[in-house]
Amino acid sequence: MEYLKVKNWREFQHYKKRNPPWIKLHAALLRDYEFSRLQDPNKLQLILIWLLASQMDGKIPNDPEWLKKNLGLEDEIDVKPLIEGGFLVDASKVLASCKQSASKVLDRDRDRGRGRDKDKERDRKKFDDMTEDERFELAAMTQYRKDKEKSLAS
Repeated sequence: MEYLKVKNWREFQHYKKRNPPWIKLHAALLRDYEFSRLQDPNKLQLILIWLLASQMDGKIPNDPEWLKKNLGLEDEIDVKPLIEGGFLVDASKVLASCKQSASKVLDRDRDRGRGRDKDKERDRKKFDDMTEDERFELAAMTQYRKDKEKSLAS
């Protein structure tokens, strides 16, 4: 079965344990360009997916029928806009594609003007020293940027 993982999962977590009673929903989401481009039904689906993912350690099956049933929705679920917007990432592709030091990737991206304060702290760590969530987040961020660059180049 294929799985999707929520991008930047730890930003939505307050509790470190599994199955938290609530997740963070940042007000900055209202100013997020990619979120604003989603259709209203996709925005609702994304928030519900975040809630469901909180009960599943940040990963959900890439199965629209299963999601529809478990989210209690009547309308069909289309995860494609959520993936294209960078909110969800294919867990299998992201983990397999990351084989380099986190410092190199983050230094390169920061040099291009895309680094963030969080990245500056993390770029001091080697990939091997990262937790699984940190590795996944780095790989997802790298894959998202590669896809974005590829789409802008074409």
